[in-house]
Amino acid sequence: MATTWLLFVDTDFGWRYKRPLKSGEPMFEKRTMTLNLSVQEMEVVERLAEEKGLSKTALLRQALRLYQSISKRLDDGEKVFVEHPTTKEKAELMVLS
Repeated sequence: MATTWLLFVDTDFGWRYKRPLKSGEPMFEKRTMTLNLSVQEMEVVERLAEEKGLSKTALLRQALRLYQSISKRLDDGEKVFVEHPTTKEKAELMVLS
């Protein structure tokens, strides 16, 4: 009988964790939350999800991972930039606290 392993890797925070999956245990524990958005915010979520071909949940998960990555870099004193593809003009990304 093969053992299924649960492997957690977060490259931004540099940790790894691996352990055997227990019998009957789901691969990822999920929790539910209610999120109240304004009409405009919900329209943005719906538009982006459709443009990217993602569910709203998948879009929000990606947004959280991106925010986590950017926050970690800024907390470490790094600067984050976006660059225009043709002019190469750079703009610093600022995250409000």
